[in-house]
Amino acid sequence: MSTTNANALREALAPYVASARRTGGRRIKVAVGQPTDSTKQESEPRTIYTATHDIRTWARENGDEVADQGRIAKTVIDGIPLISPAPQQGNDALSTSMHL
Repeated sequence: MSTTNANALREALAPYVASARRTGGRRIKVAVGQPTDSTKQESEPRTIYTATHDIRTWARENGDEVADQGRIAKTVIDGIPLISPAPQQGNDALSTSMHL
């Protein structure tokens, strides 16, 4: 294709290219280690870290072997004694009527 024809084609396609949207396929390359919209992860809240730290500490004190990082086995989590939730304060008439 000649330069003249290539320029004419680009001009003819310009309005379509300008209003086009990406629907999938190849992604724009990003430098290694740089987050993209699809790979951005929110940092975990501090409470989750604290909870896992407490679980690991409890498990070690009770003879379970747990790694410093990574997933905690379900058997370890299932072995944690649960504290029953405090009774909810509310409208007694409503709660008794619900049990009728």
